[in-house]
Amino acid sequence: MLSGADLTDLAPNRRTLPSVSLDDPAVMLFTGGTTGESKGVVLSHANLMANCINEIVDTDMDTFDVT
Repeated sequence: MLSGADLTDLAPNRRTLPSVSLDDPAVMLFTGGTTGESKGVVLSHANLMANCINEIVDTDMDTFDVT
C-alpha cells in the first residue's frame, strides 16, 4: 500500500491549489430554456456546501452509504 509520501513522490510536477473562500464562484448552472432564452446562475462554494449538507440530512445518509 502506498503512503501519502509515496504518492507525493509520484507527482513531482504537481501544482499547489489556489485558496478558495466560501463566497467564490464554484459553478455556473443553466436552465433548459423551455420558456425562453436559457439563463445561467453562478453558485458559490457555500451554495454547494449547503446543498450537500441538505442532501445528507434529507436522505438520512450515514457513514455506510455509498453515493
